[in-house]
Amino acid sequence: MSWLSALRALLSIANALAGYMANRQLMQAGEARAVSEGLRKAHDAIARAQAARRAVNDDPDSVRDDEFNRDP
Repeated sequence: MSWLSALRALLSIANALAGYMANRQLMQAGEARAVSEGLRKAHDAIARAQAARRAVNDDPDSVRDDEFNRDP
């Protein structure tokens, strides 16, 4: 019976390793999704800021001609 208990121990170790790998894969997928969402939000915020800056540049009543304005 010792080989049967050794086989059972080996199978339980393999099962634990498979469970660990599955959990690790799920965590990495969640992390990738969170990073992707953060990058998308940052890109959208930058696009809105650039659009606002273009709108100020195109406005004839803009303060862009102010001599104390540091933005080129």
